[in-house]
Order: sequence, then structure tokens, then C-alpha cells
Amino acid sequence: MQSTGRRFVYHFYKNSRHFKPTYRRYSSVGNTTNYFIGYVTCPNTEVADKVTHALLNKKLVACVNQIPKVKSYFWWEGKIDTEEEILLMIKTRSELTDKIINEVQSNHSYQVPEVIFTPITTGNPDYLSWITSNTTTS
Repeated sequence: MQSTGRRFVYHFYKNSRHFKPTYRRYSSVGNTTNYFIGYVTCPNTEVADKVTHALLNKKLVACVNQIPKVKSYFWWEGKIDTEEEILLMIKTRSELTDKIINEVQSNHSYQVPEVIFTPITTGNPDYLSWITSNTTTS
């Protein structure tokens, strides 16, 4: 079932110094909160590749983007620490998040790996369908 929503967007028009509000229609597939973007930070390429392949091989995620050279600042053992990390941005379905957390913990070198999710509120219906067809709950 497809639903269509209206979103208020701004467009910058040529020869104008102002943004003009317009409406653009966005489509979604059913309830888009069935889809999530997940974030996992990794200390190096070896761990990032290990986690990425584990998630893809088990079809828990449809896609993983590895974003290098993310500088992280955080509290650890009572002091502020900093590390250069690789950020994994993963696309998946909501019913797979618990399995993803377990898989990351099994393949990660951190004592407390970051594994967080945020819902996808709208998107290209073909891409969202692609996420479904390239992940499995079994």
C-alpha cells in the first residue's frame, strides 16, 4: 500500500536572493517507521569491514556506508576522550534491530560499541522496497 504525503520545501530560484516556499509530494511505502538508519562507530578499517560483512552476509542490513575519519569526543572512564573513527551508516528494517545489536557486539572490539537507530520518516518507495527485499528476518 502506498501513501502520498505533502512536505513543505524551499526552492532557491535563479535571479532571486530569496527562497520561495513550494509543496512537493513525497511517496512512501506503507508505514515508513518500519525502516531505520543505524549508526555504528568503529576504531579502524579492520573492525569496520568485519562488522559490515557480518551484517550483510546475514542479510540484517541492505546497505552499509563506511564514512572514514569521523572525530568522536566522548566520556570514558571518568574523563573526556577523543578518537578518529569510521562511522557505519546502515539501512535496515525495524524488526532486525535487536539482531543487529547482537551481531555488532559479537564482531566489535569495543567494550561498549555504539549501535543506535533512527526511523526513516519518508523516502523513495523503490529504495524502501529494495531494503525489504534485501534483508531477511529468518
